Order: sequence, then C-alpha cells, then structure tokens
Amino acid sequence: MARVSGEWDEAPRSIELLQYGGKSPAENALHSAGGRDLGALTAKECHENTTLAKYWLKTKQKSVPTRDSWEKFYAEIGSCSVYNNDRLVDDLLTDLNQAAIKAVHIMDGGTQAKLVFTFENDKQAVFKPMRFGRDYESDPNHFYFSDFERHNAEIATFHLDRVLGFRRAVPTVGRIVNMTSELFDKAEKKLKKTFFVSPGINS
Repeated sequence: MARVSGEWDEAPRSIELLQYGGKSPAENALHSAGGRDLGALTAKECHENTTLAKYWLKTKQKSVPTRDSWEKFYAEIGSCSVYNNDRLVDDLLTDLNQAAIKAVHIMDGGTQAKLVFTFENDKQAVFKPMRFGRDYESDPNHFYFSDFERHNAEIATFHLDRVLGFRRAVPTVGRIVNMTSELFDKAEKKLKKTFFVSPGINS
C-alpha cells in the first residue's frame, strides 16, 4: 500500500516531483559515500532482482495485471528493491497526489490518527494528516511517545532512500485535500461522527 501525507485545505493542489536530470538517483549518489560506487555495492549484495512479474511468469505462467500505475508498480517490486523504474514511481506519485478519492475510512491500529483513502480505481493509500508545521519544534521536556508524528517524515525518508539508491522505502507523496468534498463527503459513518459541525453549520 502506498502512502500519502498531507494537509487540510480548501482544494487539492499539485506538487513538484523531484527531477534527476535524466540520471538515476543511484548515479547521482555515485560518490556520496566516500567515493564508493553504490550501484556496484548493491549488485554485490543482491545478485538477481526477481520482480513479481518475472516470478508469476515463471511459477504460474501468468502475467501480472498492469492496468494502472499501482499495478505497474506492483509488477516491478523485486526481491532486492521495491522499485527500479523511476518513471513508474513518478506516475504513481502523481496519481497518489491527484487521483479522485472514492471512500475514506479510519485505519485501525497504531498510536497516531491515520486514514485509508480508496481511489476510484479501488487502489488504496494510507493518509497521515499534518498536525503542525514543518518548523515546529517539540518541547524538550515533552515525553517522546506522546508527541505527534511528523506528516512529512515518511516523505523525506522515501526521497532520501531514493537519492541514495537503496530503493526500499514505500513511495510517499504530499497531498492537500478538501475537508468537505474529499473527506467528509467520502467518509465512512464511524469517521463522520468525529467531525465537529458548528452552530453556523461549519465543519
């Protein structure tokens, strides 16, 4: 399941995706580890990156469906890395950021509030809301486990993992959602009960 982190706002907006100037993240990070070739190190660690598509073809004589960006991404998940094709990942990030939301429900488990978005193609993503701004500093006397998770932590993790060429972090993107049309109107009954409606009929 892919992830979306975002903010509450009036309308969704597009985001700027990282560009790598035609080179792969691993190539750009070639000399970032003390002059070591990260691509060569990865090749030594994993001799054969068997993708889901190759595995299905070999063991079941079946092709993995590739009807949308999610399925194309799943087909390329390998035994050594979550993805290899940057274009497929960029397409998935764009869809996570812009695809129409069909339903929203509360994700069970964990210590933080998270929602699950179901898109019109029936694919899903975890949504972690922004609880405070990027520049907010936690009180040093505040107990760590009672602090809110940062909405952009996994976005940063994904991009750092990608730049370093590890390619093992789940694709994560920022998204601004409409509180009324994308959340309240699409929310399950249990989630709708948590919305506050003011006497002025404002959520």
